[in-house]
Amino acid sequence: MQSLVSQPFRLRARHWWHFVPVLAQATLYWWLRFEPYSVRLWFWEQVHQPYTYRIEFVGTWVSLIVYLGLSLRLLRRYRRWLPDNFSDLSQLRLQWLRVLLLVLGLVSVQWLLEVVLREFFDLYYTYDYSTWLLGGVVLLLGIVGLRQADMRAVHFAPIEAPEKAPQLVGAAAPAELEPVGGLFSSSIDTKTAVSVVPAARPAAAVDAAVLARLRRALEEEKLYLNPTLTLAELSAHTGLAPRLISFTVNNGFGQSFNDVVNGYRVEAVKRRLANPADVARLTLLGIAFECGFNSKTTFNRIFKQFTGVAPSEFSG
Repeated sequence: MQSLVSQPFRLRARHWWHFVPVLAQATLYWWLRFEPYSVRLWFWEQVHQPYTYRIEFVGTWVSLIVYLGLSLRLLRRYRRWLPDNFSDLSQLRLQWLRVLLLVLGLVSVQWLLEVVLREFFDLYYTYDYSTWLLGGVVLLLGIVGLRQADMRAVHFAPIEAPEKAPQLVGAAAPAELEPVGGLFSSSIDTKTAVSVVPAARPAAAVDAAVLARLRRALEEEKLYLNPTLTLAELSAHTGLAPRLISFTVNNGFGQSFNDVVNGYRVEAVKRRLANPADVARLTLLGIAFECGFNSKTTFNRIFKQFTGVAPSEFSG
């Protein structure tokens, strides 16, 4: 899970303790494999059946629940982090992983039922299919994981925005900052922007120079036309630290990075749809692609989110 959401992740020495229980179990069974039958029978009757079998079975279930909970928590934090770092989330949400983890949770519930029936009622399944269910889920995880889109650009490292943004040398004082309520105020009609952008948060101590640089990168240099634009790429282009960009976007624009970039894309589509020459030359999807969208599904969803209507129903 860690290596999926953060490509730089590598197993370190401190991670190996997670494997101690299974290594101990494997070592025990490997040793028994070469012992005489009498030793193995004694171990089963005097040790495993009355003691270690229960520890092994229940311990495996507890381990599964703990790691399942940790995985779901990590996935939830990752999905919250995505909108502040990527403009296109369609291939990065890992919805398939969430579904399979929840299925694994259902298998765990079935496994718990088996434990309760055996431990408290001395009842056993006629056929134990828990192992098969668990193996099937693990197999699906592997198959779907291999089909997951390239995630080399994903370096999951949540950044908590500071209360005050770092100030650039020579930057304007907070009292001199330009209004931050309008996302497209410098180059797009304000009336249009109001319908797209939610009400701004109370102005935070954002740096006017940083805000202006980000607007220039998006409005004049049109970085939003890059379908896979990321916070890291915007940082490299502007020379601003990702932490500073994230703070300015959230407090200056009052939106996530994803919403800001997609807002510019939607506005670009609306302008192109109002141009008869573009409408005559391109299909609706063609216009969407030229404005930075890279899939029909994403375009339809984002456009309706910002305008309240489907692209085919929009009239500029």
